[in-house]
Order: sequence, then structure tokens, then C-alpha cells
Amino acid sequence: MLGLGNSITGGYPEGEYSPLALGSTLLAWYAFNQGQTNLSGTDGNADNQFKWEDSSGGGRHATQNTDAAKPTFTDGYVEFDDASTSDTLLIATGDGALQFGHVQSLTISLGVRRTSTSNGDRFLGADSNEFCGMASTDAKFQFRAGGSLIAATYASGTFPAATDFVLTFTKDDNGLVTVYKNNDELTVASGSAITADGSADVDLSVSRIGGHISNGTSNFDGRMYEMVICDTVLSDADRNNVINRIKNKIGI
Repeated sequence: MLGLGNSITGGYPEGEYSPLALGSTLLAWYAFNQGQTNLSGTDGNADNQFKWEDSSGGGRHATQNTDAAKPTFTDGYVEFDDASTSDTLLIATGDGALQFGHVQSLTISLGVRRTSTSNGDRFLGADSNEFCGMASTDAKFQFRAGGSLIAATYASGTFPAATDFVLTFTKDDNGLVTVYKNNDELTVASGSAITADGSADVDLSVSRIGGHISNGTSNFDGRMYEMVICDTVLSDADRNNVINRIKNKIGI
């Protein structure tokens, strides 16, 4: 989508919970209505950059310099379109890369709205072998690491379209993935819970927001309000604080 040459910044009201309180376990924080810039310049160059700043201070900013691949900022959230051209943001790599080994735990929490459940929405990814997100259904969450696709199926309607919700998932150091919706832990309706264990080839590297490949299908279609990424399974108290913050931003 074409850049409009705008910038959105915002402060934090006194007393509002900040994920910065999580300390060194906080790897990246893409905040609602904060650090959002869309420059209008030469397509493909940095003067045409769409940027969602990493508010954690870690420098893992999410950017896009190509018009056709830009999402848009709307009322403080980021709108992705998976129509003829997929919108995707690129995250800093190298020393700043988001990379999780098969024995490395994580917690990722994001406020989201899907446009349609017929789209296999990938929230985060590196390529077609490493990503996490929804299948083309309102009931299935997928976690693909090192080429091994693992999915868990929940109750019908769990991840609906046109509805705001906070999705949180954790992976412990045994590879077990637990999924929460609005801070309610979900029970697998059929099959087994996701367990990404067994070998070193189930690493998850993350270099994109909104997709797993830059011009393929299954990229995200909908809204992202805020996302918090940590390198541990958060305590109940910390998870509650993060989720409640995002719920307050969304208004649920």
C-alpha cells in the first residue's frame, strides 16, 4: 500500500503498565500507537520507509521500504492486506535477530483481528519452513519450526474473523506450546497439544511480521494492535499484566 508520509507517536499515561518492566527477557515490543512512521519517498529505498519501532530498546524495528508491500497505520494499529500483494514487515537480523532454539522458551502476546478465517494467517515467520500463526480455519493454531509443521485444533469459532482478541502462546524448554485467548488457556479439542521437541532442527527464527514469505499466500490479513515478544515463559503475574495492557488498548 502507498505510504502517506505520516508519523504517529504516543506517550504512556501515568500508572499504565509498560512491558519494559519485564527487563532483559523482553526481546521486542511493537506498541499500539507508538513509534509508527510511514515516509513517502523513492520506492524500495529507506526514504520511503514504513517503520514500527521496537519500543523495547533492543533495536529490532519492523520496516518496509517497498510501496506494494507496506501495511498501513490506522488509529494506532497496523492494517495488513493479503490481497494481490502481501503486506509484510521485515525485522532486523544479525545480532538483533529473534531466534529461538528448540530448547529455548518464549512468550509471544499480540492483539489481533483477522479479516477472514479462510486465510491461513501467519503472524510471525522467517520463511515457509519457520513461522507461527493460524491455519485457514477459526479453530487451528500452527507452529512450524525447522520444517516440521505442528498444529493444535481448538473449539470451533475460537479464532473468529472481524473480532478483536489477544492471542498469547508460550513454548517451554521442553517444546510444549500453550495457547491463550484473552488470557484464558485453551483446551485442545482434537489431536494433541503442540510439542516442538526432539532435535536441534526445530529452531524458530523470526525475521518477518505479517507473513512467512514476502510474496506468497498465507500472509496475515487483518489488524495488529500490539505485540510483545519474550525469551521465557512469563509468570502468571507478568502474563496477566501484558495481556491486560493489550486488552485495554483494544477495548476488551
